[in-house]
Amino acid sequence: MTMTDFQRKYGKYAVLFGGAKGLGKQTALKLAEKGLSIVCINDRQDNLDAFEAEFRKTFSVDFIPVQVDLGEENAALDVFDVTDRLDVGFVSYIAAFHKFGKVQDISWEDYKKMLNINVVNFTQAMKHYMGIFCEQGRGGILNYSSLTALTSSPYNVEYGAGKAYVKAFTQAMAYEGEKEGVDVMVASLGATTTERELKAQPQGELGAKIQAMALSPADTVDEIFDNFGKVHSYYVGKHPQEQVKNWRLQNDDDSLAEYMGKFYE
Repeated sequence: MTMTDFQRKYGKYAVLFGGAKGLGKQTALKLAEKGLSIVCINDRQDNLDAFEAEFRKTFSVDFIPVQVDLGEENAALDVFDVTDRLDVGFVSYIAAFHKFGKVQDISWEDYKKMLNINVVNFTQAMKHYMGIFCEQGRGGILNYSSLTALTSSPYNVEYGAGKAYVKAFTQAMAYEGEKEGVDVMVASLGATTTERELKAQPQGELGAKIQAMALSPADTVDEIFDNFGKVHSYYVGKHPQEQVKNWRLQNDDDSLAEYMGKFYE
């Protein structure tokens, strides 16, 4: 698809929830290469300022930074106040929050933050933009999930459940969107060498094993956009694709949960 075709299909602006660093940053760069202007949402103004300075050195398209903490309930409404005056044709929800540990050891404040980021504001965003895109008969939605969505994930309880929610929600929405001229895809990732993910992973020998399998954000996003608009659900990377196939053939739900639990112990 040429740059002109991409712009014609998806409009002028792309809205990125969690767009200033890591996978979000790479997604923003990829969309800017395709000619879309960027609305970049992040919870920290310093991250937005640093990315905007870098972005404007390379691209002439518009860049609108929006400092919003998606860990707060109804934070997505502040984003809508900015984007409803724009020609938005593409949305990507990359933001996620992860706390590693046993159920009883995670604070309730962290649980609320995870639920708001991983479920509540995600759902508000999908309802809002899907309505706009279906009404205009065009648009694109790209959401990021994880291999933890394939199984229950001990020691990552809410994160795994949240990513399963994102995956199932997006897959179902993709079927509906196809009938309305809206391209929707969920990309499920294995380990990725982002700053936040590396901090969240266990240390020592296990952490090194995970990092050895990890893809860079740039390679991850390139592979995603090679497949966007072709399928509704995509596992990124050769190792995750093979792993998912083997898991489904060789395990039931309980054994998969046991595998994940032992992996992190």
